[in-house]
Amino acid sequence: MSKRSIELNVKTVMKETIEGLKEKYGEVKDEWNGALDILQTQYLVYFQLKESLQQQGAVLTCDNGALKVNLIIRCLLEEEVKIFKLVREFGLSPSANAKIKANREENAEKEYIQALLDGAAN
Repeated sequence: MSKRSIELNVKTVMKETIEGLKEKYGEVKDEWNGALDILQTQYLVYFQLKESLQQQGAVLTCDNGALKVNLIIRCLLEEEVKIFKLVREFGLSPSANAKIKANREENAEKEYIQALLDGAAN
């Protein structure tokens, strides 16, 4: 994967993220730009680390012939965690969607019960 390919991957992922935000919220609010910029940077680092790992391999040979796990794996996992946190922040993860749906259903149920109580009181 070349530098250009990595940049294209980041651009594609960010375009899909922004489209998802517009679909979900109708717009991308100005106050989200900072978090979106951070997310873009995290994706760039993630794809660069992934490329390095593919080139070097998961296991490296030390000078003395011993094998060791490539530390890029740890960095890659840390980037994934950061990305998942930011994606969840925007409500774009499956778990965030499930939580939003559960909250909507709970609110609808409360409103229904309140409407019944209001009707019974009249």
